Amino acid sequence: MNQQALTALLQRLDSAFGPSGFEEDIGLIFAEEMSGWCDEHRTDKLGSHLFWRKGEADAPVILLTADMDEPGFMLSSITSSGTLLLLPIGPPAPQPLQNQDYTLYTSQGMLPAVCGPQPAGQELPNGPLLALDVGARSRRAAENRGIAIGDPAVSSRRGESIGKSLFSGRSMAARSGCAALICTMRLLKRAAAPANIVACAAVQGRLGKRGMLAAAQALSPQLVLSFGAAGSGAPLLQPSSRLGEGPVIRAYGGMLPGNLLPRFLRCRLEAAARLHHIPWQLEVTAPSAAAGGPPPAGLSVPVVEIGIPCRYENTPVCLVDTGDILNAARLAAAFLEAPEAL
Repeated sequence: MNQQALTALLQRLDSAFGPSGFEEDIGLIFAEEMSGWCDEHRTDKLGSHLFWRKGEADAPVILLTADMDEPGFMLSSITSSGTLLLLPIGPPAPQPLQNQDYTLYTSQGMLPAVCGPQPAGQELPNGPLLALDVGARSRRAAENRGIAIGDPAVSSRRGESIGKSLFSGRSMAARSGCAALICTMRLLKRAAAPANIVACAAVQGRLGKRGMLAAAQALSPQLVLSFGAAGSGAPLLQPSSRLGEGPVIRAYGGMLPGNLLPRFLRCRLEAAARLHHIPWQLEVTAPSAAAGGPPPAGLSVPVVEIGIPCRYENTPVCLVDTGDILNAARLAAAFLEAPEAL
């Protein structure tokens, strides 16, 4: 996949509605993009999509994963004046929520909404709520438009290319990993690896990596390789990773609590990168607050995390470099095709 095709894929992925628990549209895109590049397509009980590239009989399973869900909110109550109050799905958004456009998914379809400025000195009740205005003058007027408790909402910002190779979008923290997963499967199609490769487009990543963990527990893979964002911070701060300088190999930290990459796997990843002249970065960070809690029970296999450097992670202006995504796929494919990968 060249840069132009990748940019078109990122635009398609970023435009699709898909907060945690509502990833159906992203799953359909995955099914179309993987058609012809896998041997079998399944969905599991949670709704994750599994794409198999079959290897030798009785060969071990290697699980490749990326989360489909973007930051979103869920309607928790409607005030008597028609204002909609929503709670974040998963970790709260790290940026101000006011003065932005949003899209609310209702029983009657997509509905535009806005979040205006919060009056000085006034706090919304019950924590970090998002207050949306759809122009309704009463609760009944809102309900008559098909709005109901439990409806999800996301930012309405449309993704766009910036400069020669950068792409900014509301869901790039997750969808850049989705693009890397699709590119990796296309690269692996030409190789005759002895393993059964399973690509998992996982649901509910922002809710404790539920989709990925469920797939790993069901398939009992020998290895999990996960794509995700590696926050590079704001331009004026000292970043832990830099845009355009290659994918991130996470030695410690990342999205799973307490995940430590075994040294022998780190050495194999670095050797594959050197052999194929793939730039890479090494990252050691404190475990992500989004991960939280103890290490997941039942996951007793190594987890390799390949990060896509991004700025403004989990905000509507998340910024990534297409070259880093392509090199993340190249690194994953080179690592999996190496004779010692299994």
